[in-house]
Amino acid sequence: MLDRRKIELIKILMHDNSFHSVASLARNLACSQRTIRNDLPIIDAWLGEKGLPTLERSNAIVGMHPRLDKDRLVGELKRENQKTMDEFPDARTDAMTRLILKKGRISAHTLAKTLNVSFSTVIANIKPISKRLEKYGLKLERNQSFLSVLGDENFKRRAYLDCIRESSKKQALTHYDDLDERIESLKSMMDEEMVDEARRQIDRLQETQHFEFSVESYINILIHIVLAIQRIREDKVIEINETELYRIKAKGEYQDAVELACLLSKKFNVTFTESETAYLTYHLLGASVAYREKDESTQNHPELDEELERMIGRVEKNLNLNFPDHLKIKKGLLLHIIPAIERIRVDRPVENPLLTKFQLSHGPVFEAVRIAISEIEVNHALTFNDDELCYIAMHFAANLPSESSSAHGNVRILLVCSSGVGTSQLLASRLSYFFEGYEIVDIVSKSRVNECLQKLEFDHIVTTVPLKSVGMRMSEVTPLLSDVDIKKLSEVLPRRKTDEFDENNGILEEFAAIVNQVTDQETAARIMNEVSVRFSKQTNKHKAGNGRGAVPSILFPQGIVKIQRSMNLEGLIEECAQPLLASDRIRPEYIRQLKAHYDEHPGWIMIAPGIAMPHAYNDGNVLQASIVVALLEQRFEIDHRFGPIDTVVMLAPYDKTSHVNTLTHLIELLSVEKTRDRLRKLTTSEVYDVIMKEGWL
Repeated sequence: MLDRRKIELIKILMHDNSFHSVASLARNLACSQRTIRNDLPIIDAWLGEKGLPTLERSNAIVGMHPRLDKDRLVGELKRENQKTMDEFPDARTDAMTRLILKKGRISAHTLAKTLNVSFSTVIANIKPISKRLEKYGLKLERNQSFLSVLGDENFKRRAYLDCIRESSKKQALTHYDDLDERIESLKSMMDEEMVDEARRQIDRLQETQHFEFSVESYINILIHIVLAIQRIREDKVIEINETELYRIKAKGEYQDAVELACLLSKKFNVTFTESETAYLTYHLLGASVAYREKDESTQNHPELDEELERMIGRVEKNLNLNFPDHLKIKKGLLLHIIPAIERIRVDRPVENPLLTKFQLSHGPVFEAVRIAISEIEVNHALTFNDDELCYIAMHFAANLPSESSSAHGNVRILLVCSSGVGTSQLLASRLSYFFEGYEIVDIVSKSRVNECLQKLEFDHIVTTVPLKSVGMRMSEVTPLLSDVDIKKLSEVLPRRKTDEFDENNGILEEFAAIVNQVTDQETAARIMNEVSVRFSKQTNKHKAGNGRGAVPSILFPQGIVKIQRSMNLEGLIEECAQPLLASDRIRPEYIRQLKAHYDEHPGWIMIAPGIAMPHAYNDGNVLQASIVVALLEQRFEIDHRFGPIDTVVMLAPYDKTSHVNTLTHLIELLSVEKTRDRLRKLTTSEVYDVIMKEGWL
């Protein structure tokens, strides 16, 4: 039987029939290259057992055989996924919840047979299913061996929609957030004909109206269409009050929804009522869209245009800088904020998977936007959550003024991501931090690359999604730009000089050479250790004076720990928190808060491959901003979805910003696996000295 990692590896290889390096596969699946090499013979053996051609390999390159029967492989993978139910309890509970909601009433025996699990397994999952449904105000009723859900039909619909959406995320290759991959996973959960037809109609709508939905919005609309058709067939139409219906019908998107509903009605022989059409309009209104050729909707909001101009001015004041092109920023903000306001009004806020990483890399920008947007929140009687604020802040981060104003000799680059919005904004801002001497000619979605090859002139493509051969140089990177990515791009783009402290680091190296000449090695090491620590402290003072530095006390000597034995996640959190408790930096309630937070949001704990970062908001239980670094002697599997970890960075934030600089430098240092391996061989005091010196904390 294949485990989840091997299934995901096969899905990567079959995605576009292209060849991949072992190194890129390891990076995408957050494991070592040795693990990938060990997986490949097992996959070959499994393919051979199924009568399918084995993988093609040459040195460190691997791909699928050209004569592979993809349809047959997809069928085999579906069956293999079912076999993994017992290995992954959360996936099993998720599938059971979805089936119970879909059927309305189903026997435990039928549920067991459908999912290929035992009757006792179904009964054992009743409690976690009930707990999950309670979040939606629903109750799981057990009448003898039959299971059914009691509660408001609207709440059932939302629970089922969320269940489907989350399942598609887990089954898809989420690193790329690829649309085709997400849709394939939906087909394993929903009627394939409906999914295909809904996709055709959404594509037609995008083509005729000249805009493009983000991947997440596309999936949300597709799921809604399929559920609406099923609901209408079962005579479970959801009603809407007259006042709200009148408001929705006045929207231009309502006519798009009417046209879409008519085409679907003819295809599936159903009738979309006005209320169902209104709910379809909600999804069109709430979608993040990136307009291609026209943006008439943004011209109908003169008051918002003025509010955004004032907002940009306040952000400039807060950051003490000037943006060179207000019109460019304002246009991007209008395209995002208009649908964002609708999303919040209908209680459909988006999740931003890059929130924590963006706060780490652009904390001052995030806080400046949070303060500056208050006028819009008051005028429109709403509140943007952190996820929405992060998307808005990305527009500002991507337009931070460059120190180099010369446009001569710049490398012209095209940025590509899955949708053309969101992650590309973060990538643009990260590029500006590390590189100079380039010009971004456009930021586009994967689907627009061929169009841009014909219309735009550029020298290089930087992409966060895999692309087929486009006949020119291309660099595939992650949105946050890892060390590997930076090294790769340094061959194309000139590196920016970071700051004056790089020069001081050179002075230290010269001083070390002199000391080594006049004294023995042991004495020289002690002298350089003392000088480095003192120098790093002086550097911190200088940085703090410029408003850019870290607070050294956030990371303290007792906050470096080494953990030798394996344990469960709760035990790991407790042990990492001991230095914070012993120094009165947190209250015991903060530990309970961390555990509860992980139960609700398991993905929150991962900050980078191999690194977990337990953290939660300060509800009065954090007394001093602090960080604990725990180096694990043995790799620890915290969750099958995120891979093993070897390092824990526990964060106890006192407020929203005081820890950001320290944490940013620390994560950049620890994100290199070789650095973590080197630190594990040192004593805790030596690790602290190295971090203070190399991380410039």
